[in-house]
Amino acid sequence: MFGIRKAEKGDGFVVLKLWTQLIEYHRSIEVFRPKRWQIAPEEAIRPLLAAAWEHPETRAAFVAETEGRAIGFVYAELKEIGHCSANINALFVHADERSRGAGQALLDVALDWCREHGANEVSLDCIWPNDLARSFYEHRSFRPLLVTYVLQLAPRDEIRIRSADTADVPAVEQIVHDAYKHYIARMGKPPGPMLDDYAARVSEGVVWVIEKAGTIVGILVLVSKPDHLLLDNIAVKPSHQHLGFGRRLLEFAEAEALRQGYGEIRLYTHHTMTENQRLYAAIGYEETGRGTEAGYERVFMRKRLSG
Repeated sequence: MFGIRKAEKGDGFVVLKLWTQLIEYHRSIEVFRPKRWQIAPEEAIRPLLAAAWEHPETRAAFVAETEGRAIGFVYAELKEIGHCSANINALFVHADERSRGAGQALLDVALDWCREHGANEVSLDCIWPNDLARSFYEHRSFRPLLVTYVLQLAPRDEIRIRSADTADVPAVEQIVHDAYKHYIARMGKPPGPMLDDYAARVSEGVVWVIEKAGTIVGILVLVSKPDHLLLDNIAVKPSHQHLGFGRRLLEFAEAEALRQGYGEIRLYTHHTMTENQRLYAAIGYEETGRGTEAGYERVFMRKRLSG
């Protein structure tokens, strides 16, 4: 059996130890923004515990014990600003002691404390990967009020697009190879971009690269035509796909077309690359025709631009 009691100043060490275990667990499951957990747990926790001892009318910590040993804790506080008038900052039960009711009992005593101190709503935060916690709270009728989406913005000087030079040719060739090789089975032969002469293309001044922290992660080939700019090739390193680099290159291509005085940008893709066709259509490209070119069945598309 276990008991629940309000934590006292002398419990600071055991609560700190349990809270540190909670933070270590969060560190292990949140890979998206690990830097948020780099601060030493003591630096984050000690001020909260001190506030509970100094302001018991607005903050409280409770511990669950069995045979004189602390197995869990909960920390609740009243809020002057925010969505709700009270908040459960943290709740944790040692892994070996779960499924025995200690978490439920700690939540109950925290909710009672909030109610006794005039709160009519209680909020809490739960990191998205913590499925166990989300299930626990939803079972107790907590419901999501909002979902916080986070976009990590790299400093502008870490990401840049520039004209490729001779030293970039090996990286350009590798990115094209890696980005297109999975299409070989679908097409029955290497896609056209895999056969291009990038040393020659670079010498022509038509290849651009996008860098992150000095490393090339994507390439773009833009060829000037009499009445339009041709987006001849775009490729992003597989490990950096779906992170916005392709979008940046496409935006750059349109800006470059306008800079050169064009009102239209064109591209083509293989007819089996249906996902690419959907992507281009979604950002304003329209299909203008289909046909065989250089031995490939291609879909031709264009986008009219306005400066």
